[in-house]
Amino acid sequence: MTDQPGGQDGTSNPPDADPQPGYPQLPQPPPAYALPPAQPGYPPPAPPGYAAPGYPPPGYAPPGYAPPYAAYPPAASTNTMAILALIFGIIIPPLGIVFGIIARSQVKQSGESGEGLATAGLVVGLVLTALYVLFIIWIAVVLGTVARDLPRISDIPRFTDFPTPFPTPR
Repeated sequence: MTDQPGGQDGTSNPPDADPQPGYPQLPQPPPAYALPPAQPGYPPPAPPGYAAPGYPPPGYAPPGYAPPYAAYPPAASTNTMAILALIFGIIIPPLGIVFGIIARSQVKQSGESGEGLATAGLVVGLVLTALYVLFIIWIAVVLGTVARDLPRISDIPRFTDFPTPFPTPR
């Protein structure tokens, strides 16, 4: 007999290697599903968890293709003249017209954003300028009507036309 601890065959297992009495034995997992039979003319399917030969592993893009998430393109800058066209279209309408025309041509040449702002500045400038012109014409008509109804200077009595209480010496 051997003097080594453990079994008689020289292994190092202690004699009480049986499972603990308070813990139940875990059930064994069910057997894996069988792979479908191979079709004639096709290579056999890859084992589960592995990619088929000739294809990259799942989760990676094939070589030569763009990454799955492309970066956003930089935002186009807004034309400064277009912003000024809208501001001046409201504050000083004739300048809004000028800035709107200039901004629209610049946007077409440069490809910047802001065509809508330029158009809005141009339209607002035109509308407000037309309203201002109509207002000035209305003021002129009103002032002309009032001036027509005012007495003329020749109709105003002069100081010498009033009777005096004292006789004038001759």
